Amino acid sequence: MAAALELVRGGADVSLLEAGAQLGGNCLGVDVPLPGGGSHRIDAGVSDFNRETFVRFGALLEELGLETDPIGQDASVCDSEGRTRWFSKNGIVRGEGAERHTDELRRFNAQCVEVLDGTRFEDWTLEQYRRDRGFSIGMFEELVFPRAVGCFAMPCTDPRDFSIRSLIAFWSMHGLVGRTSRPPRRAVRGGMHRYCRAMRGRLERYGAQVRTATRVIDVARTRSGLVVRTVDRDDRHSSLPADRVVVATMPRAALAMIDGLDPVLRSLLSRVPTQRARVLVHTDRNVMPTERRAWGAYNFTTAPRGPSITFHPNLIAELPPELPDVFVSMNPVVEPDPSQVIAQRFFEHPIGTPLARRLAHRIERHQGQHGIWFCGSYLRDPFLHEQAIASGQDAAHRLLETARRAA
Repeated sequence: MAAALELVRGGADVSLLEAGAQLGGNCLGVDVPLPGGGSHRIDAGVSDFNRETFVRFGALLEELGLETDPIGQDASVCDSEGRTRWFSKNGIVRGEGAERHTDELRRFNAQCVEVLDGTRFEDWTLEQYRRDRGFSIGMFEELVFPRAVGCFAMPCTDPRDFSIRSLIAFWSMHGLVGRTSRPPRRAVRGGMHRYCRAMRGRLERYGAQVRTATRVIDVARTRSGLVVRTVDRDDRHSSLPADRVVVATMPRAALAMIDGLDPVLRSLLSRVPTQRARVLVHTDRNVMPTERRAWGAYNFTTAPRGPSITFHPNLIAELPPELPDVFVSMNPVVEPDPSQVIAQRFFEHPIGTPLARRLAHRIERHQGQHGIWFCGSYLRDPFLHEQAIASGQDAAHRLLETARRAA
């Protein structure tokens, strides 16, 4: 969406092709039934942002005329039986195991941003950093590891092995580490998903053609230029000639759709580390801590077979009071009752590793070959929404400049 908007404003004739039924990828809304009839749409993907660090996204929201509000940021950690390890209320941590580590946590939060400067910590793990800086294993097990495993940009491995640089970059952009005085995270009033609909309206007003439920079969090079072949929901096939193409997908999808891709670029894209997340929207409170007072906007569950996070939209943003408690669980270790599941979705997303950062830099060198450009969060550590938008805008600017020089 960001690439398309920059291109059409730059004078290009733009067609945006989206395989899904709506624009936005993992920034989507799901309708939750209300007791008296009707429904209310909640965020089932991207749920918040930090206005101070999501600079381009914030500017985009202002351009679209969308209001934002602070969100609830309390959190909890419990085991798979629902026993609370700790929880926070208004930023104050509660729980015997965690309270004794709060001073050490504050030191970690203030100091850890050092890993973002220079290259010294490029290949360091979270455990390597803990040992080198003298933080206790107790504090990490109680307060750092649970938060770390709930970050979608982290791999499904032991948190001790996480890339310290990618993890801290992720937290820093969300305003969770660094200086002590930070503005609260925010969400679009009415749901983050609203900006995707607003973006479609803006694109169409500028003259872009937006085709949803249209899957790209392939992008082929011919003697006369590029041809994008598509199929829509009604199984209608079509061919769209193009001077240049921006591929705004995950690497796996890009590899499947581009014919005759340069072997080096194909190798780079094939090595980008990604993983799939299973997201369920439901009303089963058994995934939450058994103590209602411990419920937070963000709730982490730890278990031997892996971690999970459950978002509680009722506490994240201001929702209608008649809306029942609704939850959004990612990779749940406690399965919600199937009868209470409203929607299920699978997301593919990049994961933060030193390899991912190196591959992103190398892929950028191949931009524009044969008129094909790439954008997406996987090209910018720590792989957040802001990076996806920045990647799209920058690819569009470079494409337009290349076209001007060639004219």
